[in-house]
Amino acid sequence: MTDKPIYKPTIARTKGEIRDLLESGDISDQADAIWSATCTVNDYKWAQDICHEYSESDNPILRRGAILGLSNVARTFGKLDKTLAKPLLLRALDDTDEGVVDAARCAIEDVNHFFRWSIGKRRQANKAIQRTALRAATDL
Repeated sequence: MTDKPIYKPTIARTKGEIRDLLESGDISDQADAIWSATCTVNDYKWAQDICHEYSESDNPILRRGAILGLSNVARTFGKLDKTLAKPLLLRALDDTDEGVVDAARCAIEDVNHFFRWSIGKRRQANKAIQRTALRAATDL
């Protein structure tokens, strides 16, 4: 039996409350705090800085939340610092955790759509070329 995701409404929190949760050491509280930061605090730079910090966490749940948080910042605030977001999103595509990679793909799709960016497009083209070359080599 697999666990189904449980919907939990986002709780509006202050920066101080979010910081306290982030420092609690409890993964569930930290993940919830990252999400709260990205949609309930009216400071997109602060929220994306939280995402930046936790995108490098040892815990894949927090990395995943941070990466998805970037797309939520884009949706919620209509702003995102591309010079910060792009390297984080591209690095997440190479993460060892499949969930983080999936989150990165979704987040990249979102921010590309919202801002008409093209993050990862060259990378996709290169992978397609590699797949074609591999297929051609195996057909020999």
